[in-house]
Amino acid sequence: MATFTVPIDNKHLLTASLRDGAVVDLNASTTLLRPDTSATLDNSSLNLISDNDDILLTMAFRRKNKTVILNSRPANGVWGNEEHFSFGESFTEGRTCDMSVAVRGSTYLILVEGSLRYTYAQRLDAPITGVSYTKNRDMTTAIFGDSIDVKVINALPPPGKPPQFYTFGLCSPDSDPTQYFPLSIGNTRTLDSPLSQNQIIYFNSNTTFLTPDRGTGIDNTSLNLLSGSNDILLTISFCRSKKTIVFNACGPGGSWDREEVISSNGLFRENEPTSVVVFNGTSSFDIYIAGVYHYEFEKRFNKEVTGVKYLRNKGMTTQIFAETIGVTVDDV
Repeated sequence: MATFTVPIDNKHLLTASLRDGAVVDLNASTTLLRPDTSATLDNSSLNLISDNDDILLTMAFRRKNKTVILNSRPANGVWGNEEHFSFGESFTEGRTCDMSVAVRGSTYLILVEGSLRYTYAQRLDAPITGVSYTKNRDMTTAIFGDSIDVKVINALPPPGKPPQFYTFGLCSPDSDPTQYFPLSIGNTRTLDSPLSQNQIIYFNSNTTFLTPDRGTGIDNTSLNLLSGSNDILLTISFCRSKKTIVFNACGPGGSWDREEVISSNGLFRENEPTSVVVFNGTSSFDIYIAGVYHYEFEKRFNKEVTGVKYLRNKGMTTQIFAETIGVTVDDV
């Protein structure tokens, strides 16, 4: 993971090109929504660039029309056809804002404040090697002020196993994970050994059910990492009715800590296989969904992960994932 600040009308080159599954997180400390009336065209742009200065994706913000223009241009070439979406009331004057671009296959997924707003088909076959923040020459103000903070999370390195093993939770003869087991809803499983630093846990489902449960319970399916004393070191709770994912921890005494919430809009597809991966970092758990990084959860307790639990709330008759999922523990 790399973090840096890009001043207006500057670019920052990455130390490594981005792989499929990487995420570029763009954070603005302020938002200036009043159009620059001194400019011929009010246009502030966040750009993903190649090492040849191709603009692989520009997100051009037009404050007058509350529109984001999406386009690409090869170095020394011409712009292609414009695509656009309205940012509407997504931003608030003077407030911070967060945007992300996820590299997924041949598309860029554009999220604003955690919600998927647009899927842009890649036009130029080149890896992302830099980020730039620009405004038109005759402008005096840009929509995100004088600079923007960037966090780049490259894709989870391939663990060297057949892709279907991790996508569908199937054990191939060529696979040699540290541990693999099926886990049915409502069950707990103790790991063969505590999860080591820099190891990963893959939760794999061969299907996804997006219709909220109509039983008597609150719709909530959770994947949980447990300590030896049954503390919940991390819960990842999926609420289909609200399209949210809640992260939390629960220590001795059974009292929940502070919730952290992101949107799950656009992350899953009905009846399709998916995966949730937790990377055990030094002081945080990094969460990947369908191979794409989505969240960093700071550890609340200094305890080892020794077990996992797959739950749905009482009164529910269905859950977001399959009745039985595959769980893999492995090294990166």
